[in-house]
Amino acid sequence: MKSILRRYCFLIVFAEALHVFSYETGSVNFTFISELYSSVCGRTQCDEITEKNESTKLLFNDSFCGSCSCDRTCFVSGNCCPELFFKYKPKCIETKFMSLNSRLRYRSEVLMVSQCPTESDSKVREKCEKSYDLVTLLQKAPITLPEEGLTFRNVHCLECFNKTLESSYLWTVKLECEEVADFNYLSSYSSYIALAKKKRCNLLFHTDTIDLMTGSCPFQEISTDDVISSCNISKTWETYNSDIDYACQTYDNRFHFFKNIYCYICNPPIQNDNVITECNITGNWDPLDVDLENDCLQTIRTPVTGPYSNIHCYYCNRNNTQANSSIIFGATLNNSTYTNGNFMLQFNQMELNYESVKKIGIHLFTGKGNDSGTAQDFIKRSVNVTHNLNTTVIFSYYSALTGRSQSCSNAFEQQCSCDCSEHCHFNKEDCCFERFLDTSLDCTHKRNSVDGIQYLVYDECSYEENAWLTALCKSDDENHLYSVLPVEYSYQNYTVQYKNIYCYFCNKNTSTGDMNMENENINTWDLLIRCQVFLPIFFLDNIEDYLTFAIQNSCDMFFEPFSFDVSECAEPAQCNSSGISKYTHPDITFVCNSVNLQFRETPFCSICNPSSTTEPVYSRCNVTGQWEEYDKEIENNCLNLPKIEYHLPFKNYFCKQCNGNVMDKCSLSGYDTTTTELSTVSTRRPPIFNKYSFRAMFDFYNYKNQHTQTTSMNRCNVTQIPDPTKNKCIDLMCYPGRILTIDGCKPLLKITNNIGYILSLGMKTELSSNINETLVFLQSAEWSLKNFLYRVLQINRLNFISSILLPHVKCKDDLIWKNGTEIKISIYQDMYIPQEIDRSRIEDKLLSIQNSNFTVLHDSRTHNFIFYSDPEAIHIQSYISQNRISDSCYLQVMRTTSSSYSHSYVNELLSCEQIELETSEFNLHAFKLVFLGIELDSDEYAIMTSGKARICANTFRKILINYKTSQKNVWDIIHVSCTCLSLIIDTFLPLSAFSTFISILNGVQGIFIFWSFICNKRVLNLYRSMFRPSLGKTANYGIVRSRMSTISTELQTMSTREQTY
Repeated sequence: MKSILRRYCFLIVFAEALHVFSYETGSVNFTFISELYSSVCGRTQCDEITEKNESTKLLFNDSFCGSCSCDRTCFVSGNCCPELFFKYKPKCIETKFMSLNSRLRYRSEVLMVSQCPTESDSKVREKCEKSYDLVTLLQKAPITLPEEGLTFRNVHCLECFNKTLESSYLWTVKLECEEVADFNYLSSYSSYIALAKKKRCNLLFHTDTIDLMTGSCPFQEISTDDVISSCNISKTWETYNSDIDYACQTYDNRFHFFKNIYCYICNPPIQNDNVITECNITGNWDPLDVDLENDCLQTIRTPVTGPYSNIHCYYCNRNNTQANSSIIFGATLNNSTYTNGNFMLQFNQMELNYESVKKIGIHLFTGKGNDSGTAQDFIKRSVNVTHNLNTTVIFSYYSALTGRSQSCSNAFEQQCSCDCSEHCHFNKEDCCFERFLDTSLDCTHKRNSVDGIQYLVYDECSYEENAWLTALCKSDDENHLYSVLPVEYSYQNYTVQYKNIYCYFCNKNTSTGDMNMENENINTWDLLIRCQVFLPIFFLDNIEDYLTFAIQNSCDMFFEPFSFDVSECAEPAQCNSSGISKYTHPDITFVCNSVNLQFRETPFCSICNPSSTTEPVYSRCNVTGQWEEYDKEIENNCLNLPKIEYHLPFKNYFCKQCNGNVMDKCSLSGYDTTTTELSTVSTRRPPIFNKYSFRAMFDFYNYKNQHTQTTSMNRCNVTQIPDPTKNKCIDLMCYPGRILTIDGCKPLLKITNNIGYILSLGMKTELSSNINETLVFLQSAEWSLKNFLYRVLQINRLNFISSILLPHVKCKDDLIWKNGTEIKISIYQDMYIPQEIDRSRIEDKLLSIQNSNFTVLHDSRTHNFIFYSDPEAIHIQSYISQNRISDSCYLQVMRTTSSSYSHSYVNELLSCEQIELETSEFNLHAFKLVFLGIELDSDEYAIMTSGKARICANTFRKILINYKTSQKNVWDIIHVSCTCLSLIIDTFLPLSAFSTFISILNGVQGIFIFWSFICNKRVLNLYRSMFRPSLGKTANYGIVRSRMSTISTELQTMSTREQTY
């Protein structure tokens, strides 16, 4: 079963890898895409016609779409013209090529150049566009040119556009795994893939440094809150077109709330059938231009330039000599947003002038629906029948509730004054009694408020002499803005809100002929239009046409107050909502239910909504005996005014007063208005508008000229070095996580994170002053070392696991290190880097620390140290744990617990080419490795998990030189000794057989010298090549092929990759 699951998983991953980076668009009509852009936005600078014609230059500079660029740097700014953009035929490429993490399911597409021009080299084009397996894909990372903003699918796509790798960024591979895993010390592509599968990882290409310079693509049909990047989100695109859909997904040039203009074209507003397809229908065209007229007639029609067929027809129906104003429809467009699928436009301070107000008013009054009857008849149909109120009864109830008897006739004659002006409801004043019965006040409609808040406005006329204005004041026709847009009148320190401009005039008793906006402090409320489609204001001439367009597209219209001085309405109140009131006067019921719903304070509704209906206990004065000063008027009011259940157990306000329960009758704020109340807004409402972190993985170098192996027995290949002690070639290796190249050992992971290092070395100095507190000095040294590492490595995040500083001198509490004393300190620093780093750069920096200078700041003095190699420093931690340090002090700081990732000792083995020694070839003694009689310190070798040892190849070569020299010295001694002995014998003894033997040996030596230099296989091959040169070339070629064919599996993969360049 497990085997079947593994095969199934492999098939999924393999299929995804084969299809990744192979998004096909089919046959795209790029000519149509460019012409469509021209019909909406006008001709671009890339078009030759633009350079020849002033009118087309005007179109470009004053375009509906804004400017686009034909400079290649436009890919950075995201404003390329379509001609240049689609020249590279970019596609949305899925960067994730292995997906096994069940917790992270998503798509991540990036706009990339993934096709070569047709005229490019066919072999390069095939390598650019073909699909690859997983191992090959790891070596085919995308490349970005930041200066141009272009991202290419791989290096071959870059090559077919004749781009260079200079100043380019090679993307890295990111891992998103279900389980934690350390990928930093793997040295082959297959091992990465195997571990990624085991830990159930997602593999994707990634870049941090240039993310903002790469075009993004939609990865889901639902658009984000701030940009629309897919077609037909609005459900208004009637006819599908694959070319427009492709352009919407790929073209990178923002248009308002859309990824590009094509996304707007495939999410169009609803247009009417009255389309202008010819020039000068309006009679306003100036100046005339034949080319512009031809463009109007010949350019295709678009659904987003209504009521014009295209932008050229728009320009040949207007006066192009007039500069566009920032004022739109006589208003300031304050802001526009797109949130939660809705577009919102906010206009501030609509322009009001007599001509437009009168024109709209005449249309409203004489238009359809109002063509029968007189103006007075229209008023009667619009105004509700007035209820005959007994104001005397109502006033008695009002006084019994509030204790106040002020009215407009005596507003300032009594202790508590009241305001009888029309603005008392808007300016936090206590209104007089009559103002509570004002039937000319009403609340704005909920449908015209974004958040459902209703505001108090005057919606009737105080003077009905002008029937025309009175009718317009009552109008609710939302097709005409002036009839529904509230206005605010301000004078000195008070304001009044009116339902519309006509209500203002008829409350000022203004005649039709006297209507004049000059010197009037009138401001319109803000207008907000909310639609599910984007409605351009560019092609419409006036606000009435725009509102008609908005209503046609089912848009909502809202109004926001201009200033602070507005009063909010609440829900309408009802008498006896509790159902316990036994009797309420019908006039009080009417006033509560029908009149007072809009007021800031509602004392009448308090009368008819009591909390208790028991009979009053105190219906006459001084029952409690607490009335201190007799007042006959109060007593009469207590006895004669009606019962108010609100004041129970007292009959009314005055009975409460004359029984010692005193209230502030100058304030109505103490009354519970139960169901209906108004509150004054204190501030103006503000406008309506307003990387699971990923593990950065590895960068697989595209190393050229990879080393190859051969089985030649006569010489070692470039991935081997000779070992004369074994009379054979031994393989060169690299530290885990690095790969052998012609330039040495390079990290397979160029960019990585979550990697640890252990720095062990010594530092020494001659003290520049006395050190009285040795432990404090060590603390200063440890702090200075940490800052030094931050500065040298130039990284932001560096976690120090542990720090140990061990001085080589005695240190006690009372011991002083004298000025001039040489101090040596062994350092053991374990650290961990969680952030993304360039591994080669960091390790080169760490290796360069030895022999560098280092300053310790202590007690306001500096001590200049120099780092040096200290092989014993690596064992400090072991010495401390074994209590082998007795007469020395030391500082040990443990900051955090160790990470789950591996940590490497900082020495030459990190980056050098290495050889591996079998366990039988070396001995370990007192932390030293003994090889061929030579002792190596702890920082010169590494013991692998297999038990074998690694040493640098250069170290091995030095050992061999010493080994050969020692052998040569022994042989030289023997040779010289024998020679001297033979000379002595031959000189002092008479001619003998021994002398003859010595002479023969000397002659044979010359024969052997001749044989070794002349009679050998190399010279024989040279003689053969003179007569058969083709054989020589064939033999040499065979050797090369033999080398290539005997490459190991991993290096073969790497070499094959280089052959594909």
